[in-house]
Amino acid sequence: MVERGDGPHEEGVDPFVDAYEEAQARDGHADIASYLPDPGHPLFAAVLCELVRVDMEYAWTRGRPVPLEDYLARFPSLSDDTTLFRLAAFEECRQRRQAGESPSAEEYGRRFGIADASWLPSAAPRPGDAGTRLAEMSGSWEMSLRAVAPRTAERVAEALSQLPEPGSEFAGFRLVQELGRGAFGRVYLARQGDLADRPVALKVSAELFDEPRALAQLQHTHVVPIYSAHRVGGLRAVCMPYFGATTLADVLSELRSRGTPPDSGAALAETLTRRRIDARASTDGPPAPSARAAAIKALQDESYVQAILRLGAHLADGLAHAHERGIIHRDLKPANVLLTDDGEPMLLDFNLAADVKDPHAAAAALAGGTLPYMAPEALDTLRTGPQPADPRSDIYALGLILYELLTGRHPFPERRGPLEELLPLMAADRRGQPPRLRPWNPAVSRAAESIIARCLEPDVGRRYGEARHLLEDLQRELDDRPLRHAPDPSRRERLGKWARRHPRLSSGTALMAMAAVVIVGIIAGYSQRQRRFRAVEAEQAFRRLADDHEAARILLLDPADDPARREEGLALCRRALGRYEVLDRPDWARSYLITSLPAASQAELKEQVGEVLLLGARALNRQSSGLAPDQRATLSRSALRWNGLAEACYEGDAAPRALWSQRAYLADLAGDHDGAERARRRALATPIRSLREYAMILLGDDGPGAGPEALPALADASRRAPQDFALWMNLGQCQAHRGRLADAEDCFTVAIALRPGSPWGYFHRGRVELERRDHEQARLDLDRAIWLRPDLAAAYVNRALARLGSGDAPGAVADLTTALDRGAVETRIFFMRAQARARAGDRDGARRDRDEGLRRPPADPESWVARGLARLPSDPEAAIRDFDAALALDPRCRPALQNKAAVLSDRLGRTGEAIEVLHRAVSLHPDYVPSRVGRGVLLARLGRREEAHRDAEESRRRDASADTAYRIACIYALTAKADPAGRSRALGMLATALGQAPAWAEIARTDPDLDPIREQAGFADLLRTFAPSSGPAG
Repeated sequence: MVERGDGPHEEGVDPFVDAYEEAQARDGHADIASYLPDPGHPLFAAVLCELVRVDMEYAWTRGRPVPLEDYLARFPSLSDDTTLFRLAAFEECRQRRQAGESPSAEEYGRRFGIADASWLPSAAPRPGDAGTRLAEMSGSWEMSLRAVAPRTAERVAEALSQLPEPGSEFAGFRLVQELGRGAFGRVYLARQGDLADRPVALKVSAELFDEPRALAQLQHTHVVPIYSAHRVGGLRAVCMPYFGATTLADVLSELRSRGTPPDSGAALAETLTRRRIDARASTDGPPAPSARAAAIKALQDESYVQAILRLGAHLADGLAHAHERGIIHRDLKPANVLLTDDGEPMLLDFNLAADVKDPHAAAAALAGGTLPYMAPEALDTLRTGPQPADPRSDIYALGLILYELLTGRHPFPERRGPLEELLPLMAADRRGQPPRLRPWNPAVSRAAESIIARCLEPDVGRRYGEARHLLEDLQRELDDRPLRHAPDPSRRERLGKWARRHPRLSSGTALMAMAAVVIVGIIAGYSQRQRRFRAVEAEQAFRRLADDHEAARILLLDPADDPARREEGLALCRRALGRYEVLDRPDWARSYLITSLPAASQAELKEQVGEVLLLGARALNRQSSGLAPDQRATLSRSALRWNGLAEACYEGDAAPRALWSQRAYLADLAGDHDGAERARRRALATPIRSLREYAMILLGDDGPGAGPEALPALADASRRAPQDFALWMNLGQCQAHRGRLADAEDCFTVAIALRPGSPWGYFHRGRVELERRDHEQARLDLDRAIWLRPDLAAAYVNRALARLGSGDAPGAVADLTTALDRGAVETRIFFMRAQARARAGDRDGARRDRDEGLRRPPADPESWVARGLARLPSDPEAAIRDFDAALALDPRCRPALQNKAAVLSDRLGRTGEAIEVLHRAVSLHPDYVPSRVGRGVLLARLGRREEAHRDAEESRRRDASADTAYRIACIYALTAKADPAGRSRALGMLATALGQAPAWAEIARTDPDLDPIREQAGFADLLRTFAPSSGPAG
């Protein structure tokens, strides 16, 4: 679960909701539990409520509603706070009402015991509660109306509380069913008793704008006319003919459920027929006026794209009629376009319409429009105040509707949040180049795409100046004629249109005669266009390769070698290589995706492909660990093949040392020792040319192959590429791998500054801080990593260690449980959770986890180490065997080496063997000070003073931490008999350690390594001065 660790909760619930919505936008789904803070977090209840409300909205929008009971069953605490639970219930009610349902206060009282449900239709309004009822309006209207006309806002809210319910009588009409709703009213299917009980559509709304007067000016086939207008109290009713209940919003909902746009307009006809039958069954009344068979047949005979363009032409015709009479719709959206039962689109709901002949119209109408369908200039109006309405804003909205119908998706991100934050983001989204359609629906012609792009021009001056111009271009496209008001970009399409208009001239002899004249021009134009498009495609592929390469470097050069991250990194490698068919085609470098690039870019691309191959070979070899011999051999051969393919990416002798070092290692594994020796000689003769290569060598399976020249290479590369995020991440991994923790922390800090939105800098810095026992800072960094990527199981595991180190055992249990829920499979997690549960007092839970850990066979070195530590109290020899198993998988495994040495010396009394293990550890990890200083302590216990002092001096030179200072004090104390001056040096180092970390004083009280100086003057004073309240963390 997400826990924000960056100070007081000044950001409220927004960060949690933002993270959830980012996942929805990225993946199309998100689990609420992944974005909740800890149950003890002060904002837990508020975040849970808000996430439930947002998740509910997504579910209803996608046609898969989730009842509130399901959320309660999963999160019982949702109902603990009555006020917050009412908000969740209100959201469900709101979604149901938008879907056409009619929930009642009695129902919510029965389901949830909510006695006072004033937000429900049947609840009696409370005096003075107009502000509460405004919550039913859209957020933009509530804020805008209050800001510009507060008295009107109160009047509208009061009127909305009096809206009638289906089944009641209103203004002489019997209300049969609610057909839809908007910010200021509802539309009902009704029967007009004084006119033979005819079915009508009755719109009842707050009397805010003079819609009847506006509509009275409009008499058009594609604008819903009005029969009559009525006024009851603060409400107004507009009676209109009932043409059916299907809107374009319904069409879009079905289109999204299909996944891809249909091929034929018959899909629209089927939708209309089905909804007409459903509406008749649900209302038990007559259908709308009978469908015109010709119109329905026209839909069935056209392609889907043609049907949508024809629909758009009809709507543009209706808009042109309104605009020419000074009426601007201002709220054009799919829900405000009726698709009649005979297949004709009709504009409705001019509730926001502005009469541009009225000088007070702008102030009266506010800004208008539903946010996702508003033009950028209309969004700006919401921020700057009322401005004169512009008919071209309606053209923009119609362009958005046609884009959605043609592609099944909205062209811009779905934004949520406070209005003052939302508006600039939405306006910025719409200020860029008009979005493309053809990538989402190749059936859309380039000319049709050009028409929609002209509608969606962010610059009003570049948009269609009149709806008539849009109508003309749509009709021209349908009639196979060239466009007049938008670019007609495709010569081939224009030729095809001409051929369809002149079938005689385009067939037989006439066509052959013209071919000789036209074909040369066509071929020339096509070739030029192909070259241009191929260059763009090649550049885009190159950028994607760079992104995959950077991510693979971070994932696959991680010494921890987490299996899940390794799998993710290998998938990235395969994707990057598949883009260029590297694994399948020997001549892949001749692809136009490469040859279309400039020469310098081609060279860089090949180098990146070579590095991706080497990274993938490393991952394949790592995957073979622990497998059966035949499986391991297969993967090793694949790794060698990838290494061989990498060599072809470099010209002449430019192949990097990393390639030869890796080949030597892989050839040895395959038994080709002669080949390994040849590769090893090539590696030694090849200089290291970049930090990227140095990181690959140092973090490769073949061990630290970099010599003394590596450090200058590091410094030089960092100076030459100071903005390379992955480079700094790799450098940090290198430093951490060699035990240079302070330097590693600095590198990750630079990486965070370069890419603050990436979780990896925080994650790796948190791991380094864990090794340095800075548990609180580690927790804060891991909090941030989890907030940025809530599915990162390894971050939960490491945060659990930080929490254990700072005494938060219950929090550690929660994090480890979450890691398992996120798919972590390492056996060690059960041992870690057993330890955390034991510290939290849950002995039964600790025993179950330990038993489960012992039951599961470890599959990675860290889990073998964890099992060894779990078996250590009762069976030290078994622990040694487990540490050896870890080393069989990874001979460089530092925790296995450290723990094996500790058990040999402290539990089994085999100090000589322990020293040999630490010799190996120091040779493998020369910069990791704990191995060196630990060896010094063991040497001092055996009386090997000179060797022990060399380790002490070298360790002090490399690291000034409290841990190192304390162990150096032990070395000098143990050798004090042979070196009396060592007593004062031991006291001095002890004082240094206690000054940095007073908690070491508690260990010092009973540590036998300090016995030689225990009676020394000043020893007792040191312990009294730095008396701690608890032992050292970790």
